[in-house]
Amino acid sequence: MSKRIILDKNELHQKYVVEKLSQAKTAKYFNCSIDTVVRNLKDYGIKAHKQGAWCVSNRVELSEYQRNKLCGALLGDGSLIKCKNGINAQFTYVSKSKQHVEFVCKDFMEYSYKEGIKKYEYIDKRTKKQYFRYTFRTITDQGFTAEYYRWYKNGIKHIPEDLILNPLICLIWYIGDGSICNSSKNNSQCIKIATNCFDKNEQERILLPQLSDFGARLCKAGKNKSTNKYQYAIYIPKKKMEQFFEFIGECPFSDYKYKWDYKEKFYPSYEDYYEEWRKLYLNGMGYTHIARLYGADNTTVLKYLRKVGIYKRFEGYKQFYKEWEDMFISGMKYYDIAKKYNCCSQTVLHHLRQVNLF
Repeated sequence: MSKRIILDKNELHQKYVVEKLSQAKTAKYFNCSIDTVVRNLKDYGIKAHKQGAWCVSNRVELSEYQRNKLCGALLGDGSLIKCKNGINAQFTYVSKSKQHVEFVCKDFMEYSYKEGIKKYEYIDKRTKKQYFRYTFRTITDQGFTAEYYRWYKNGIKHIPEDLILNPLICLIWYIGDGSICNSSKNNSQCIKIATNCFDKNEQERILLPQLSDFGARLCKAGKNKSTNKYQYAIYIPKKKMEQFFEFIGECPFSDYKYKWDYKEKFYPSYEDYYEEWRKLYLNGMGYTHIARLYGADNTTVLKYLRKVGIYKRFEGYKQFYKEWEDMFISGMKYYDIAKKYNCCSQTVLHHLRQVNLF
Protein backbone atom coordinates (compact mmCIF):
# COMPACT_ATOMS: atom_id res chain seq x y z
CA MET A 1 0.00 0.00 0.00
CA SER A 2 1.30 3.46 -0.93
CA LYS A 3 1.61 6.09 1.83
CA ARG A 4 -1.27 8.55 2.00
CA ILE A 5 -0.41 12.17 1.27
CA ILE A 6 -1.80 14.68 3.76
CA LEU A 7 -2.16 18.21 2.41
CA ASP A 8 -2.06 21.35 4.55
CA LYS A 9 -5.67 22.21 5.46
CA ASN A 10 -5.27 26.00 5.35
CA GLU A 11 -3.42 25.96 2.04
CA LEU A 12 -5.96 23.54 0.58
CA HIS A 13 -8.83 25.79 1.76
CA GLN A 14 -7.14 28.81 0.25
CA LYS A 15 -6.68 27.24 -3.18
CA TYR A 16 -9.91 25.29 -3.48
CA VAL A 17 -12.43 27.47 -1.60
CA VAL A 18 -11.05 31.03 -1.66
CA GLU A 19 -9.34 31.02 -5.06
CA LYS A 20 -11.93 28.52 -6.39
CA LEU A 21 -9.46 26.35 -8.26
CA SER A 22 -10.82 23.14 -9.71
CA GLN A 23 -9.82 19.79 -8.27
CA ALA A 24 -7.50 19.23 -11.24
CA LYS A 25 -5.77 22.62 -10.85
CA THR A 26 -5.53 22.14 -7.11
CA ALA A 27 -3.88 18.78 -7.68
CA LYS A 28 -1.44 20.40 -10.11
CA TYR A 29 -0.60 23.08 -7.53
CA PHE A 30 0.19 20.45 -4.87
CA ASN A 31 1.88 18.19 -7.44
CA CYS A 32 -0.32 15.25 -6.52
CA SER A 33 -3.19 13.22 -7.99
CA ILE A 34 -6.82 14.39 -8.12
CA ASP A 35 -7.70 11.42 -5.92
CA THR A 36 -5.39 12.80 -3.22
CA VAL A 37 -7.10 16.21 -3.37
CA VAL A 38 -10.57 14.62 -3.18
CA ARG A 39 -9.57 12.45 -0.22
CA ASN A 40 -8.15 15.43 1.71
CA LEU A 41 -11.19 17.60 0.98
CA LYS A 42 -13.44 14.89 2.40
CA ASP A 43 -11.16 14.33 5.43
CA TYR A 44 -11.24 18.06 6.27
CA GLY A 45 -14.99 18.35 5.65
CA ILE A 46 -14.54 20.94 2.90
CA LYS A 47 -17.60 21.09 0.69
CA ALA A 48 -17.28 20.43 -3.02
CA HIS A 49 -17.89 23.23 -5.54
CA LYS A 50 -20.94 21.40 -6.82
CA GLN A 51 -23.03 18.48 -5.70
CA GLY A 52 -21.65 15.06 -6.64
CA ALA A 53 -18.15 16.39 -7.31
CA TRP A 54 -16.51 14.14 -4.73
CA CYS A 55 -16.23 11.26 -7.17
CA VAL A 56 -13.47 11.66 -9.71
CA SER A 57 -15.68 9.58 -12.00
CA ASN A 58 -18.68 7.32 -11.75
CA ARG A 59 -17.73 3.69 -11.24
CA VAL A 60 -17.01 1.99 -14.56
CA GLU A 61 -19.03 -1.18 -14.94
CA LEU A 62 -17.29 -3.24 -17.61
CA SER A 63 -19.42 -5.62 -19.63
CA GLU A 64 -18.16 -9.14 -20.43
CA TYR A 65 -17.37 -7.98 -23.98
CA GLN A 66 -15.38 -4.98 -22.73
CA ARG A 67 -13.53 -7.16 -20.24
CA ASN A 68 -12.57 -9.59 -23.01
CA LYS A 69 -11.29 -6.73 -25.14
CA LEU A 70 -9.32 -5.41 -22.20
CA CYS A 71 -7.75 -8.84 -21.57
CA GLY A 72 -6.71 -9.14 -25.22
CA ALA A 73 -5.17 -5.67 -25.11
CA LEU A 74 -3.31 -6.36 -21.86
CA LEU A 75 -1.83 -9.59 -23.23
CA GLY A 76 -0.28 -7.31 -25.85
CA ASP A 77 0.78 -3.68 -25.58
CA GLY A 78 -2.16 -2.36 -23.59
CA SER A 79 -1.53 -1.04 -20.08
CA LEU A 80 -3.36 -0.24 -16.89
CA ILE A 81 -1.63 2.66 -15.16
CA LYS A 82 -1.98 3.60 -11.53
CA CYS A 83 -0.12 6.65 -10.23
CA LYS A 84 2.13 6.09 -7.22
CA ASN A 85 -0.02 8.19 -4.92
CA GLY A 86 -3.31 7.69 -6.74
CA ILE A 87 -6.26 5.52 -5.77
CA ASN A 88 -7.57 4.39 -9.16
CA ALA A 89 -6.16 3.16 -12.47
CA GLN A 90 -6.71 4.04 -16.12
CA PHE A 91 -6.46 2.04 -19.36
CA THR A 92 -4.06 3.21 -22.10
CA TYR A 93 -3.32 1.90 -25.59
CA VAL A 94 -0.80 2.97 -28.24
CA SER A 95 -0.27 1.90 -31.88
CA LYS A 96 1.15 3.21 -35.14
CA SER A 97 -2.23 2.46 -36.75
CA LYS A 98 -5.22 4.66 -36.01
CA GLN A 99 -7.54 1.89 -37.22
CA HIS A 100 -5.94 -0.43 -34.69
CA VAL A 101 -6.52 1.94 -31.75
CA GLU A 102 -10.07 2.68 -32.93
CA PHE A 103 -10.95 -1.02 -33.07
CA VAL A 104 -9.52 -1.87 -29.66
CA CYS A 105 -10.74 1.24 -27.84
CA LYS A 106 -14.09 2.09 -29.45
CA ASP A 107 -15.97 0.25 -26.68
CA PHE A 108 -14.19 2.38 -24.05
CA MET A 109 -14.90 5.76 -25.67
CA GLU A 110 -17.55 6.59 -23.08
CA TYR A 111 -14.76 6.51 -20.50
CA SER A 112 -12.30 8.50 -22.63
CA TYR A 113 -10.17 11.11 -20.92
CA LYS A 114 -10.92 14.41 -22.74
CA GLU A 115 -9.19 14.09 -26.09
CA GLY A 116 -10.16 10.52 -27.07
CA ILE A 117 -7.68 9.15 -29.61
CA LYS A 118 -4.72 11.49 -29.89
CA LYS A 119 -2.02 11.60 -32.56
CA TYR A 120 1.53 12.51 -31.64
CA GLU A 121 4.88 12.49 -33.40
CA TYR A 122 8.38 11.73 -32.25
CA ILE A 123 11.91 11.57 -33.67
CA ASP A 124 13.81 8.29 -33.47
CA LYS A 125 17.22 9.13 -32.00
CA ARG A 126 18.93 6.37 -33.97
CA THR A 127 17.47 6.97 -37.44
CA LYS A 128 16.63 10.68 -37.01
CA LYS A 129 13.33 9.93 -38.74
CA GLN A 130 9.92 11.22 -37.77
CA TYR A 131 7.26 8.70 -36.72
CA PHE A 132 3.62 8.96 -35.68
CA ARG A 133 1.69 7.13 -32.99
CA TYR A 134 -1.94 7.12 -31.90
CA THR A 135 -2.77 6.89 -28.23
CA PHE A 136 -5.91 6.49 -26.14
CA ARG A 137 -6.49 6.71 -22.41
CA THR A 138 -9.50 6.49 -20.16
CA ILE A 139 -10.39 8.32 -17.00
CA THR A 140 -9.11 6.86 -13.72
CA ASP A 141 -11.79 4.75 -12.09
CA GLN A 142 -12.41 1.93 -9.61
CA GLY A 143 -13.59 -0.32 -12.45
CA PHE A 144 -10.12 -0.25 -14.01
CA THR A 145 -8.49 -0.47 -10.58
CA ALA A 146 -10.07 -3.87 -9.99
CA GLU A 147 -8.55 -5.10 -13.25
CA TYR A 148 -5.23 -3.47 -12.36
CA TYR A 149 -4.84 -5.58 -9.22
CA ARG A 150 -5.81 -8.65 -11.25
CA TRP A 151 -3.09 -8.07 -13.86
CA TYR A 152 -0.32 -6.35 -11.89
CA LYS A 153 1.71 -7.55 -8.91
CA ASN A 154 4.01 -4.98 -7.34
CA GLY A 155 3.58 -2.86 -10.46
CA ILE A 156 4.71 -5.66 -12.84
CA LYS A 157 2.33 -7.15 -15.39
CA HIS A 158 1.46 -10.82 -14.88
CA ILE A 159 -0.97 -13.24 -16.51
CA PRO A 160 -4.03 -13.71 -14.26
CA GLU A 161 -4.45 -17.27 -13.05
CA ASP A 162 -8.17 -17.18 -13.94
CA LEU A 163 -7.64 -15.96 -17.52
CA ILE A 164 -9.73 -17.97 -20.00
CA LEU A 165 -8.78 -17.44 -23.64
CA ASN A 166 -11.56 -17.07 -26.22
CA PRO A 167 -11.67 -15.96 -29.89
CA LEU A 168 -12.08 -12.24 -29.09
CA ILE A 169 -9.23 -12.17 -26.57
CA CYS A 170 -6.94 -14.04 -28.99
CA LEU A 171 -7.96 -11.75 -31.88
CA ILE A 172 -7.03 -8.57 -29.95
CA TRP A 173 -3.86 -10.26 -28.71
CA TYR A 174 -2.76 -11.42 -32.17
CA ILE A 175 -3.47 -8.04 -33.79
CA GLY A 176 -1.30 -6.33 -31.21
CA ASP A 177 1.59 -8.73 -30.75
CA GLY A 178 1.28 -11.44 -33.43
CA SER A 179 2.93 -11.89 -36.81
CA ILE A 180 3.74 -14.47 -39.48
CA CYS A 181 7.35 -15.64 -39.58
CA ASN A 182 8.89 -16.87 -42.82
CA SER A 183 11.73 -19.39 -42.72
CA SER A 184 14.21 -19.21 -45.60
CA LYS A 185 15.76 -22.57 -44.60
CA ASN A 186 12.76 -24.79 -45.25
CA ASN A 187 10.51 -22.40 -47.15
CA SER A 188 7.95 -22.60 -44.34
CA GLN A 189 5.92 -20.28 -42.13
CA CYS A 190 4.60 -20.12 -38.59
CA ILE A 191 2.74 -17.75 -36.30
CA LYS A 192 4.71 -15.91 -33.63
CA ILE A 193 3.02 -14.15 -30.72
CA ALA A 194 5.36 -12.01 -28.66
CA THR A 195 5.04 -12.70 -24.93
CA ASN A 196 8.44 -11.34 -23.91
CA CYS A 197 7.20 -9.40 -20.89
CA PHE A 198 5.60 -12.43 -19.23
CA ASP A 199 7.23 -15.07 -17.04
CA LYS A 200 8.03 -18.38 -18.74
CA ASN A 201 6.35 -20.46 -16.04
CA GLU A 202 3.16 -18.39 -16.27
CA GLN A 203 3.00 -18.94 -20.00
CA GLU A 204 3.55 -22.69 -19.66
CA ARG A 205 0.97 -22.96 -16.90
CA ILE A 206 -1.79 -20.63 -18.17
CA LEU A 207 -1.44 -19.95 -21.92
CA LEU A 208 0.05 -23.07 -23.55
CA PRO A 209 -2.58 -25.55 -22.25
CA GLN A 210 -5.33 -23.35 -23.72
CA LEU A 211 -3.51 -23.16 -27.06
CA SER A 212 -2.65 -26.86 -27.26
CA ASP A 213 -5.19 -27.46 -30.05
CA PHE A 214 -3.04 -25.21 -32.25
CA GLY A 215 0.24 -26.99 -31.44
CA ALA A 216 1.59 -23.92 -29.63
CA ARG A 217 5.06 -24.12 -28.16
CA LEU A 218 7.35 -21.77 -26.28
CA CYS A 219 10.69 -20.79 -27.82
CA LYS A 220 13.50 -18.47 -26.82
CA ALA A 221 13.29 -14.99 -28.31
CA GLY A 222 16.59 -13.44 -27.31
CA LYS A 223 17.84 -11.99 -24.04
CA ASN A 224 16.57 -9.01 -22.10
CA LYS A 225 19.39 -6.45 -22.19
CA SER A 226 18.66 -5.12 -18.72
CA THR A 227 18.31 -8.48 -16.93
CA ASN A 228 20.42 -10.65 -19.30
CA LYS A 229 17.74 -13.34 -19.00
CA TYR A 230 16.12 -15.20 -21.88
CA GLN A 231 12.72 -14.05 -23.08
CA TYR A 232 10.19 -16.35 -24.72
CA ALA A 233 7.54 -16.16 -27.45
CA ILE A 234 4.72 -18.48 -28.47
CA TYR A 235 4.91 -20.19 -31.87
CA ILE A 236 2.11 -21.94 -33.78
CA PRO A 237 3.32 -24.27 -36.60
CA LYS A 238 2.33 -23.94 -40.25
CA LYS A 239 -0.03 -26.92 -40.21
CA LYS A 240 -2.13 -25.27 -37.49
CA MET A 241 -2.14 -21.71 -38.84
CA GLU A 242 -5.37 -22.03 -40.80
CA GLN A 243 -7.11 -23.53 -37.76
CA PHE A 244 -5.94 -20.63 -35.58
CA PHE A 245 -7.14 -18.00 -38.08
CA GLU A 246 -10.52 -19.73 -38.28
CA PHE A 247 -10.69 -19.53 -34.48
CA ILE A 248 -10.01 -15.77 -34.22
CA GLY A 249 -11.77 -14.75 -37.45
CA GLU A 250 -10.74 -12.25 -40.13
CA CYS A 251 -8.84 -9.03 -39.51
CA PRO A 252 -11.49 -6.37 -38.67
CA PHE A 253 -9.67 -3.50 -40.41
CA SER A 254 -7.45 -3.03 -43.45
CA ASP A 255 -4.15 -1.83 -41.93
CA TYR A 256 -3.14 -5.23 -40.55
CA LYS A 257 -4.68 -7.62 -43.07
CA TYR A 258 -1.15 -8.62 -44.05
CA LYS A 259 -0.92 -10.46 -40.71
CA TRP A 260 -3.43 -12.95 -42.13
CA ASP A 261 -1.51 -13.53 -45.39
CA TYR A 262 -0.12 -17.00 -44.77
CA LYS A 263 -0.04 -18.36 -48.32
CA GLU A 264 2.95 -20.62 -48.80
CA LYS A 265 5.82 -19.23 -50.83
CA PHE A 266 7.37 -21.89 -53.03
CA TYR A 267 10.71 -21.72 -54.74
CA PRO A 268 10.54 -22.28 -58.52
CA SER A 269 10.89 -25.87 -59.76
CA TYR A 270 13.92 -26.72 -61.91
CA GLU A 271 13.07 -30.36 -62.57
CA ASP A 272 12.83 -29.74 -66.32
CA TYR A 273 16.49 -28.68 -66.35
CA TYR A 274 18.00 -31.53 -64.31
CA GLU A 275 19.18 -33.48 -67.35
CA GLU A 276 20.80 -30.36 -68.82
CA TRP A 277 22.57 -29.68 -65.50
CA ARG A 278 23.89 -33.25 -65.46
CA LYS A 279 25.33 -32.96 -68.97
CA LEU A 280 26.88 -29.54 -68.32
CA TYR A 281 28.51 -30.73 -65.11
CA LEU A 282 29.91 -33.90 -66.75
CA ASN A 283 31.31 -31.70 -69.53
CA GLY A 284 33.31 -29.70 -66.99
CA MET A 285 31.09 -26.76 -65.96
CA GLY A 286 31.09 -26.00 -62.23
CA TYR A 287 27.85 -26.06 -60.26
CA THR A 288 28.13 -22.35 -59.41
CA HIS A 289 28.30 -21.48 -63.13
CA ILE A 290 25.32 -23.74 -63.84
CA ALA A 291 23.34 -22.04 -61.09
CA ARG A 292 24.19 -18.59 -62.46
CA LEU A 293 23.25 -19.66 -66.00
CA TYR A 294 19.79 -20.87 -64.93
CA GLY A 295 19.11 -18.24 -62.28
CA ALA A 296 19.04 -20.90 -59.56
CA ASP A 297 20.51 -21.02 -56.08
CA ASN A 298 23.94 -22.67 -55.80
CA THR A 299 22.70 -25.15 -53.20
CA THR A 300 19.78 -26.18 -55.44
CA VAL A 301 22.16 -27.32 -58.17
CA LEU A 302 24.61 -28.84 -55.70
CA LYS A 303 21.84 -30.80 -53.98
CA TYR A 304 20.76 -32.33 -57.32
CA LEU A 305 24.31 -33.25 -58.35
CA ARG A 306 24.87 -34.99 -55.01
CA LYS A 307 21.53 -36.78 -55.29
CA VAL A 308 22.45 -38.35 -58.64
CA GLY A 309 25.94 -39.18 -57.33
CA ILE A 310 28.03 -37.26 -59.85
CA TYR A 311 29.29 -34.41 -57.68
CA LYS A 312 32.94 -34.56 -56.79
CA ARG A 313 34.69 -32.01 -54.62
CA PHE A 314 37.03 -30.06 -56.86
CA GLU A 315 40.66 -30.48 -55.83
CA GLY A 316 42.30 -29.46 -59.07
CA TYR A 317 44.02 -26.39 -57.60
CA LYS A 318 46.12 -28.33 -55.10
CA GLN A 319 48.91 -28.64 -57.65
CA PHE A 320 49.15 -24.83 -57.79
CA TYR A 321 49.27 -24.11 -54.05
CA LYS A 322 53.09 -23.79 -53.96
CA GLU A 323 53.02 -21.41 -56.94
CA TRP A 324 50.35 -19.26 -55.22
CA GLU A 325 52.47 -19.05 -52.08
CA ASP A 326 55.55 -17.98 -54.01
CA MET A 327 53.61 -15.37 -56.00
CA PHE A 328 52.03 -13.90 -52.85
CA ILE A 329 55.38 -13.77 -51.06
CA SER A 330 56.88 -12.00 -54.09
CA GLY A 331 54.22 -9.27 -53.79
CA MET A 332 51.34 -10.32 -56.07
CA LYS A 333 47.82 -9.66 -54.72
CA TYR A 334 45.64 -12.70 -54.03
CA TYR A 335 42.89 -11.52 -56.40
CA ASP A 336 45.45 -11.12 -59.21
CA ILE A 337 46.62 -14.67 -58.55
CA ALA A 338 43.00 -15.87 -58.74
CA LYS A 339 42.49 -14.03 -62.01
CA LYS A 340 45.61 -15.61 -63.50
CA TYR A 341 44.45 -19.12 -62.59
CA ASN A 342 40.83 -18.43 -63.50
CA CYS A 343 39.47 -19.32 -60.07
CA CYS A 344 37.59 -17.63 -57.26
CA SER A 345 39.62 -15.12 -55.26
CA GLN A 346 38.23 -16.63 -52.03
CA THR A 347 39.78 -19.98 -53.00
CA VAL A 348 43.24 -18.38 -53.14
CA LEU A 349 42.62 -16.34 -50.00
CA HIS A 350 41.45 -19.38 -48.07
CA HIS A 351 44.61 -21.32 -48.90
CA LEU A 352 46.88 -18.39 -48.01
CA ARG A 353 45.17 -18.15 -44.62
CA GLN A 354 45.57 -21.90 -44.13
CA VAL A 355 49.35 -21.55 -44.46
CA ASN A 356 49.39 -18.33 -42.37
CA LEU A 357 50.53 -16.09 -45.23
CA PHE A 358 47.53 -13.75 -45.04
